[in-house]
Amino acid sequence: MRKENQNVVLLDCGDMFTKSKKPSELRAKTIARSMDLMKYDAVNLADEEVNMGLSFFTETATEFHMPMVSANVKFKKETDRKLLKTIIVKSLSGLKVGITGVTPEVFFKGDVSDKNNLIIDQDIHKALTSSVAEMKKEGADFTIALTHMSNEAARNFLQLNDVPGLSLAIGGHGRFLSPDAVKIKETYFVQNSASGEHLGVIKVRFNDKNVPVSLAYNDVTLSMDLPEEPKIAQIVKNFDLESIKIEEESRKTEDKVKEAEALKKVLDLKPEEFVKKMKGKEGQTVPLD
Repeated sequence: MRKENQNVVLLDCGDMFTKSKKPSELRAKTIARSMDLMKYDAVNLADEEVNMGLSFFTETATEFHMPMVSANVKFKKETDRKLLKTIIVKSLSGLKVGITGVTPEVFFKGDVSDKNNLIIDQDIHKALTSSVAEMKKEGADFTIALTHMSNEAARNFLQLNDVPGLSLAIGGHGRFLSPDAVKIKETYFVQNSASGEHLGVIKVRFNDKNVPVSLAYNDVTLSMDLPEEPKIAQIVKNFDLESIKIEEESRKTEDKVKEAEALKKVLDLKPEEFVKKMKGKEGQTVPLD
């Protein structure tokens, strides 16, 4: 993509990590390592990023230079705040692109780890409007909001709220694929799929005054037919090998726990209960030697 196009920004709406898919920490670090290699420009902070604990996230974000962004979520600890920016402004051959993100508070409820270490602005309209104004103040010609909502929720938000200066909203958290970009009021909107199954490609053309004159969207299915990138392929291979080791160690540990529990049950039996347990199917005592 970068070889064929001069000005490219690579973005993600969040939920890169998945606690439910084991081994979760190794998987998360593998994804972060791959994204660092692909040089992502901005990633919206969603609930799954902090679902394995804030300490794990901050360690991983620091190690792999994750460009996290959010208009409405902040970390309580001052030392962690440098890892999460309100906006990111990229300069591309005389053009400035501003990027921010929003994730509604409802996604940080339930079993989300370390949610007490987050400051979440419930008024995402106010937070987004403020961030767009900040991007414009820094000279952004084109502004993007990475939204962690469903397709319907994101569309409704844009229809019910005016966000002056917002050029494009990209929807995450869902498997709906936009057949094309739609314009809601003054903002373009597209929705991409989840789980890295598709790459949404948005092409924007500008006139000589850096004013966008057209926007087109198409979807690229990330199938096995695409050529492998050698470094990414090696990262995935290492993940597969390490996953097997972790699974084997986990199985051994589980077996030891089961053996210990079974032995404890036997040792806790009274003599008459033990003899009864050792009776054969036909009432014969099983030899104890």
